[in-house]
Amino acid sequence: MSSVKCHSATPDITPPPTRDTDYYFEKDDCIIRAENCLFKIHRFLLERDSPIFQDLFSLPQTSSASEHVHSGISTIRGEGESDENPVICHDTADDFRALCWALYARPKDIDAQRTTSADLVQMARLLAISHKYQIEHLCDWCWSVIGTKAAQVFQHLTSSSDQGWKETERLLNLSIQSQQARLAKALEEDWLRKIQSTNIADSQMALRAALDAAERSAGTLRQFHGKAYYMYIKNVMMLHSSSESPIEVGNSAAFVNLDTSVLSELRCHRLCQGLWTLAQLSMKLLAAVPRLNDNASCTDHSSICIPTWNTWWKVKSTGLPVQTHYDPRVLIESMQNLANSDGDSFSNPRARYDCYLRRTVMEQIPIPCKASVLDQLKEMTKILDDTLADYFMLPHD
Repeated sequence: MSSVKCHSATPDITPPPTRDTDYYFEKDDCIIRAENCLFKIHRFLLERDSPIFQDLFSLPQTSSASEHVHSGISTIRGEGESDENPVICHDTADDFRALCWALYARPKDIDAQRTTSADLVQMARLLAISHKYQIEHLCDWCWSVIGTKAAQVFQHLTSSSDQGWKETERLLNLSIQSQQARLAKALEEDWLRKIQSTNIADSQMALRAALDAAERSAGTLRQFHGKAYYMYIKNVMMLHSSSESPIEVGNSAAFVNLDTSVLSELRCHRLCQGLWTLAQLSMKLLAAVPRLNDNASCTDHSSICIPTWNTWWKVKSTGLPVQTHYDPRVLIESMQNLANSDGDSFSNPRARYDCYLRRTVMEQIPIPCKASVLDQLKEMTKILDDTLADYFMLPHD
């Protein structure tokens, strides 16, 4: 006799969807479900503003056993006609509620978004769903409102809810995708500042969220990825410098919190990799003078400027604080500040060089080709920023 294995069915404990308290209008004609919330609104409003919904509602009606899936919307025969058979939108209830708010907004509600009482969290959600459904006039409005309040957006989003970091990640990605460079830069800078919080728990939370966002971005946030690691290291160094225990040369990773409850093993490896390779770059800059770029406009470049630059770099770099031994960016910025502060009051290069030879190394040293030097130091900083992620990535990344 053949045996039959019986499996008890797992009961469906998902609660039935509930009607939204604000946007379920009995007299309207289209029922939509987002997550576990039902909305009943005018189908005309969706068709009028969104080509995605226009295409969806123009599809031929099929049997109830057949289903259309179009741009994240699932429909079957008779869709949207009852609570039991709604149009399924694969959006969060909060996002779809933001869309409903915009579709039914009164003039005073719209005007309020230009004031200090603007709901930036709702505007960010509206932007995301409007972008998804290609509602261009709402996208343009959202970019305009959010763009004028770029300095406040990060704080509003990250303090709004448990999903605040993901909301911020989504807005950052949309900003980059839509070439909203000013907003993207503001979000990144605010995020990196949060990683530098003196509250180590806040710093670690911001770091984890930043690494999550970068790893999900498929390379779009690669530079941000490297900067997040770098800012965390810089923050730990700053906090450590206020303690009494010194950082031992050759053991620079020992003071970084590598608790795997804070960072995964892979992220710990990346952090150590970056810390080590950046420290090696700093030591290289301290041990060997970077080559001064050619300057065709200077007739004494090889005879005066290059040897003066070499001596100036050696003298000035030896007096830099110990932090520069681990942070090449701070080292380059420190040299840039010194270059700005050193005098260049001599009009004749030969006179400048002769004056330099008469001075001791403890005195201020004039810099020949000063404009060229400053440009080169700025370029060194830019190159480091652009390649920062490379220092933290492992061979298989």
